[in-house]
Amino acid sequence: MTSHQTALAFPVTISHVCRAWRSIAIGTANLWTTIQFTRLPSIHPSLMDYEQQRTWLTRSKGAPLHIHLVLNQSPKKEWNEEVLDRHWFSADDMDRVLDLIIPEAHRWSSAHVLTDSYAPMYRFLQRSSHIKAPILKDVELYRCNHFYGQSTEFHPRRFKDPFPLFESAEKLESVTLSGVHVDW
Repeated sequence: MTSHQTALAFPVTISHVCRAWRSIAIGTANLWTTIQFTRLPSIHPSLMDYEQQRTWLTRSKGAPLHIHLVLNQSPKKEWNEEVLDRHWFSADDMDRVLDLIIPEAHRWSSAHVLTDSYAPMYRFLQRSSHIKAPILKDVELYRCNHFYGQSTEFHPRRFKDPFPLFESAEKLESVTLSGVHVDW
């Protein structure tokens, strides 16, 4: 088990030991600060459970959050992004995730987004361009497919217009972009 997997499993595990441990675990905000959406069963089979993530947001109280959107495991490894989005995770799906986490952007300490189609990444960039993230230190945005590297032009063309990376993020120290473009 990786350290990241441990960080996700640990709060749930200790909250199931006994009533006393459950009470302590639920009351310890820092245990619930990693908010992850994924469909990778090897990490955690139910992390696309929006209610579970809403619970973690509530239990994290006002603590800084580490946002992880690991959405890069398409059942079909190759597709044409120029065709309307037939990917398992769409821009509308990203909206549902963002509806949950954007209201907490003032608590984001890190934001890591991995997608293998550009529509959800574009939606993330579009919506996050209007937010203030005053304690955000680290951003990593990856489009994890071979499609974007096969041309000197940006693809898919319908997403070629870049957005600014957040309205403001005064504490930002590290930005990693791969297959993603933003308006600096």
